[in-house]
Amino acid sequence: VKDHAVALLQELRVTGVVAISNSLGMELSRQVVGDDVTQLRSASVGAKIRTVLVSHRSTTVQNRRMVESGQTREDFNEALGNLRGGGAAIFSDEDLKDFLGAAAISAGSEEIAEDVCDKAIRMAGFYTDIPQSK
Repeated sequence: VKDHAVALLQELRVTGVVAISNSLGMELSRQVVGDDVTQLRSASVGAKIRTVLVSHRSTTVQNRRMVESGQTREDFNEALGNLRGGGAAIFSDEDLKDFLGAAAISAGSEEIAEDVCDKAIRMAGFYTDIPQSK
């Protein structure tokens, strides 16, 4: 997943940070793409991963679920991190039941980060809950 994400960011000529974590929260890989990446971008991927690990949902999917049900961060005992686009749940099955872990990207806009995350996961042969509208 990371290698696909890095290649996609390089192809787009976008700088950023890519991180992958397993379902237990162990970071498996992190890579910076480009020279002008800030510490804030690096912290952002960790916060996105935390949100995915708590909810087993991609960041924008979890944010949407919270808005629709009237939930706030307090309903999750402050366990959620960043709810912006670019954090994705990784599943081994199309039914989205076998949660493998999380991928997170902080690069360009939220839309770019989410799109690259989604494409990288699918290119690697896994599944995510990010809706296929792109």
